[in-house]
Amino acid sequence: MRKTTFVVGLLGAASLIGVAIAQTISVPTVTNIGSTDLIQVLPGGNPRAGNQYANPKQITAQYGYYKSSPATGFTYTFAANVTKAVFTPSTTLSTGTITMPASPNDGQQVCAWSKQIVSTLTVSANTGQSINDAATAFTAAGHICYLYSQSDATWGRTE
Repeated sequence: MRKTTFVVGLLGAASLIGVAIAQTISVPTVTNIGSTDLIQVLPGGNPRAGNQYANPKQITAQYGYYKSSPATGFTYTFAANVTKAVFTPSTTLSTGTITMPASPNDGQQVCAWSKQIVSTLTVSANTGQSINDAATAFTAAGHICYLYSQSDATWGRTE
């Protein structure tokens, strides 16, 4: 009787282990992440009180850039996925116009560089936005950077 109970118990345990091993846990797959989606972040891999989130651009740091070698003046509007613009004219330009992106994320920074002098530079906010301390010229090897604040829809100059 004892031997039978032991064998039945052993068979029962083996079948439970077999069921446990046969189970697979399916991991959800994200097929598309939009630029406005938020992803929960665990700093240092350690859960903490309060949730912290980031958008895809903040996590991947994969930003686009624009590069141009204009022979005369230029006009450029930052595209949604572009945060760096580099202008490499071979000589001084009399004019240039830069417009901020139409739908920036809060905290987004955009920067522009010029290899040569741009005598008259116009830096403008996009529709529904404002800009503080708009640059009026590029020096040779000069650059400018702006940070967007969604709370007041304003671009503030950082460099």
